[in-house]
Amino acid sequence: MSNTSTGTSTMSKSTSAPAVKKVSKKSDVVVEAAAEKTKKVAQPKAAVAAPAAPAPVASTVAPTEAPVAETKTVEQEISGLISVFQQQRDQAVAAIKTLQRLQKRVAKDVKEAGRRKRRGKKESEDGAPKEKRPTIFTTPVTLKDPLCTFLGKAKGSQMTPADVTRAFSSYVDSHKLKDAEKGHTIHPDEAMRKVLGVSVGDVLTYRNIQSYLYKLYVLPEKKKASTA
Repeated sequence: MSNTSTGTSTMSKSTSAPAVKKVSKKSDVVVEAAAEKTKKVAQPKAAVAAPAAPAPVASTVAPTEAPVAETKTVEQEISGLISVFQQQRDQAVAAIKTLQRLQKRVAKDVKEAGRRKRRGKKESEDGAPKEKRPTIFTTPVTLKDPLCTFLGKAKGSQMTPADVTRAFSSYVDSHKLKDAEKGHTIHPDEAMRKVLGVSVGDVLTYRNIQSYLYKLYVLPEKKKASTA
């Protein structure tokens, strides 16, 4: 009984007694701090990571392939030469045609210059055109009475053969005496045949009418050559 109470008292003492906190000495704290510092110094520092090099950029330009020389056959080369010669021939033909046109143009200009020269269309030294030399066709002549009557002129009137020819041409056109198929042929009426002295069967044209008209002019007499 006493043992039981003794044990109980002992348990109560142990239970009720508070836990004692272990106080570290100041020297122990200093020693632990120095050891921790030494441990940190002993450990090597981590190497600073170098900046990573940029990755190479892949080129987007496609590599150019070397041109492959095209091998032509003999037939292709012959065809090419034929084409070149045909072009040269066409150019030569075009040049010849151009030269022919120029040749015709030059011949026409030379012919026209000759006509102007024959017509007397020359200029004098001072630049003024020279007067035309009078001809029988442009010189006034006296008309015979039958021709004056036909033309409605007074007797003894004078006209140039050129004016008389124009008057007859107007008469032919106004009276429709020209042949429709043969433009140079004239079918004179009664009044025209009478003044010209043309018979019914005679052929009258613009080419031979002058031979009839000159019979109706009073031409000046030709001077006779003086005899020694």
